Amino acid sequence: MPYENEHSCRLKEPSDFKEDSFFREERKTESGKKYDAILGPLKSDESIEVQAYRYPIEDWSESEAKSDCESHKGILFEPAIGSKEAKPEDPKPENPKKQEEPPKAQSC
Repeated sequence: MPYENEHSCRLKEPSDFKEDSFFREERKTESGKKYDAILGPLKSDESIEVQAYRYPIEDWSESEAKSDCESHKGILFEPAIGSKEAKPEDPKPENPKKQEEPPKAQSC
């Protein structure tokens, strides 16, 4: 499900986790960029695992978030709805050049 102000990277299926057990933890990259990890206990053994990452659009471009998701072997990336990159660009109105008038015939 795309979110309005954050890109989403799914690492594991939500169905692998106990129902209504997720919590969010703020993290930072080595360079100081903020992102959130969505964690929860697995159904199988109740160990706490990261289910997804969320990247705020104020700090992460769509391409940066997608690249980070791929580096974590994410199984699904969804760009934010509010992402400039996620929206098709508006067609720019064409500005036709004013055609030059042919030179007027001069009388002799």
